[in-house]
Amino acid sequence: MATSKPEAKNLPCIFATFIDKYPESQLVQCENKEKQRWRHASAEAAVSKITILAEYFPELNLLLDSLEDYSLCEKHYNQVIAKNSFINKLQRDELDFKVESKGKRLKLSSGNELPAFHDFEVQVSLPDPECQKLLTKIDELEYCNEQLLSENEILKKKVK
Repeated sequence: MATSKPEAKNLPCIFATFIDKYPESQLVQCENKEKQRWRHASAEAAVSKITILAEYFPELNLLLDSLEDYSLCEKHYNQVIAKNSFINKLQRDELDFKVESKGKRLKLSSGNELPAFHDFEVQVSLPDPECQKLLTKIDELEYCNEQLLSENEILKKKVK
């Protein structure tokens, strides 16, 4: 005889343990109001979003094979599954962090030296066409900068 699937309200919310562990994620607290809707974490829409979130919450990778043992409280379903804003925010924050930690930094020099940029190898994942446009623009700007620096040196020599 086949066993029936337990009701979602009788299963733990899959995000309950992540709230305190990852306070910077801004996951909302589970709500246990009497008349709230619970959903199975193994539902198709939930699986796709939970799989994406496993990149930001590594412990979720361990739960992907047992999603039928978890549910989503109404708060987490609305925050994480129904809307894209939570995942979009995590992706923006990750991109901002990568750019901050690996981006080009302006180093202010002492004396009369010009400020110099130091390249720390920016690694950002962007769609190819967008990335190519940005790389082209960077090349153009670097070329213009070299031209202006060269013209500046010529003008300095003329002033002397």
